[in-house]
Amino acid sequence: MGSLQDQLLKSGLVSEQKLKETRSKKRKQRKASKGKGGEPSLAQAYAQRARKEQQERDRELNRRREEARRRRELKARLKQLIVPNALNQPDAPSPRYFDHNGKIRKFYVTSEQLESVNRGTMGIAYFGGRYFLVMAEVIRKVHDVDPSAVGYFAPFVEVEEQPEEGYEDEKFQIPDDLTW
Repeated sequence: MGSLQDQLLKSGLVSEQKLKETRSKKRKQRKASKGKGGEPSLAQAYAQRARKEQQERDRELNRRREEARRRRELKARLKQLIVPNALNQPDAPSPRYFDHNGKIRKFYVTSEQLESVNRGTMGIAYFGGRYFLVMAEVIRKVHDVDPSAVGYFAPFVEVEEQPEEGYEDEKFQIPDDLTW
């Protein structure tokens, strides 16, 4: 006794072509049901996992490329601002000490430049491992682009307030009849 399909074929109720189409449809349904409706096969799970990992690697690579591009643009903008406007003099005699990134740095300036730096009409910018003396307008533009590139600029320097000695305490009361 053969299968029902074979019996229907022998009796002439179903043609050979119809039988092939039915088998093809069943095979396609089994393949589709393995991947979609039921549990995915082990190979499909590995493939899906590999796709997700590849997408994550691609996203990370794109993020790194974007960050590198942004850093290059920032560096180019700083170079355009600082280098052409530099007022450095290689034979400047007076050192100007300043704090940059938590370290005391030394920069040589002329006496006129020293007065200008102290007044806030000039400032010191940092680019490419070097310090450059530039005018206040340039320092403000550099600060807008990258605040860490400002080495020293008098208006930006914050001075810590020293608390006064404790004359307000009861021990150090100033007498009312004291004349100065």
